[in-house]
Amino acid sequence: MLRTYGRTTAQLLSEQKHAKNATKRNFTFWRTATSTFLALLVILPITGSQEPRFVYPTLLQERSSDGRMVVRVHDDLTLNLRKTSVAARRLRVLKHERGQPVTVFYDGESINKDLYEDEIALATLTVTSNNSGVEMRGILGPDHRIEPVAVREKSDSGTIRHAIYKIEFKEMLDTTISQATDEDESMLSERTSSRSEVPAVVSIEVFFVLHESHHRHFVHHAYALWYVCVITNSANLRLASTYSPKIQLIVSGVELSQDESYVVRREGQIHDSPTLGSFKDYAQNKKNDYGNPDIVYLMIREDVYTVYRGYFTSAGLGIAYVAGVCISTYVGLGEDEAGLFTGVHTFTHETAHLLGASHDGNDPLLSMPGHPGSKGCPWDDGFLMSYVNKGPNHQEFSWCSAHQMQYVIRYRGPKCWKHNHIQNVVAHVYPGMAVTMTDFCMSLLEDKFNFTFKMAEILPTTCKVRCSYRRNAADRYSTSVWSDTETIFRSDDALDHMPCGTYKVCMKNVCTEQPHETRPQERDDHLMARLLN
Repeated sequence: MLRTYGRTTAQLLSEQKHAKNATKRNFTFWRTATSTFLALLVILPITGSQEPRFVYPTLLQERSSDGRMVVRVHDDLTLNLRKTSVAARRLRVLKHERGQPVTVFYDGESINKDLYEDEIALATLTVTSNNSGVEMRGILGPDHRIEPVAVREKSDSGTIRHAIYKIEFKEMLDTTISQATDEDESMLSERTSSRSEVPAVVSIEVFFVLHESHHRHFVHHAYALWYVCVITNSANLRLASTYSPKIQLIVSGVELSQDESYVVRREGQIHDSPTLGSFKDYAQNKKNDYGNPDIVYLMIREDVYTVYRGYFTSAGLGIAYVAGVCISTYVGLGEDEAGLFTGVHTFTHETAHLLGASHDGNDPLLSMPGHPGSKGCPWDDGFLMSYVNKGPNHQEFSWCSAHQMQYVIRYRGPKCWKHNHIQNVVAHVYPGMAVTMTDFCMSLLEDKFNFTFKMAEILPTTCKVRCSYRRNAADRYSTSVWSDTETIFRSDDALDHMPCGTYKVCMKNVCTEQPHETRPQERDDHLMARLLN
């Protein structure tokens, strides 16, 4: 059943007593601290939505007593940054090269190592510090992003010039789909969840499909990966109020989609609900290719159209199946202006739907026995699962939303809690170390029968692999069947950790020092230490 969750006067006025005071107390402190800081951000806005504000961030303390990095962004904003992790250890990227589908594996730690967050300011940033100063890139808070300027300028004190931009969010309007739950699946889920001890933290794997209109903005898939990781960590900061279990999203990969077969257009525009239904089938068919994630999210740069009050309008921003996590309806979609983080709120909102949260003020889901619903949290309070934006509340989940997500994750059972394949990743062994040059070079050819691999070289200046092949051409003047007088060449980016010199490897297309733990003897010693401990 399709439902557009507009509110009526009766719904706005309907309030029930809050379920359990203990439930509300679980996140009261988190709400108070966050709301106080966000209120300050509202009081001190950056004026001018089009023109950036230029700042020179300064590192005040590289490591405080609690391990945080303290950075003064400008006079009104100092961040207390802690390390965070949102990328899976091994990320998969599905893309097309020369018209052929290719899966590339990427080291998630290369993203995590420089990723920081300030949970009070709701900032998620990549931060690097060296003799040139501090460089910051990412989301600075609920409404702003920051990046170094293209032409590097330094202040007299040696700090690097950055630009702060306001993130232009559209007014929220989305659609949700409630579906009947398979009876056998429900019974199994209830039995397994009742027998199993719920872990304190549950990781939910999210795989992104980037529509062609979206991913063409990125010059390299590594930047697309970083971008969705920053967005996902921003959602995690809002999910910090969840409890028993705490829910943490993990990015497992992206598909740079060239296929529009799942898009349903009406009058030339992407129509939300039929597209979501088609995308559900598409994602289900590719679930193994995606590594069996818990959620698949389609990110689109085009306007998403919906039917609202009888009109076909571009006002829609996203759509998702309520409580679709970990079952066949595990998909959602939303708009995002690639590179500008305009889809952060939409992604957080739609992911919360998938995790089981309905709009505030709604009845329990009929398709899920025992679902608590959100009647006790009025729509007009303006929390994240409402369209009403009154300020700091809009960056937080109501206690009803947290309770619904808790219920659904428990209801789904261990299939949502355990990711056994994560344990099977071999430590410090990466694609560039496992793929032979012969296999790598032969994968670049469409017609493998008429060619034989000769040799390959990696250019240290570009980390490009240059492959040469013997063309197998029949020689009618020779007693031999083949002639090797013709040579052809192909080139492509080296995989991470392919060697480009003595104790040097390619990392993100740069020839750099080989990490000690991946050098043969040291890697064996590290593995042995793990086995002994």
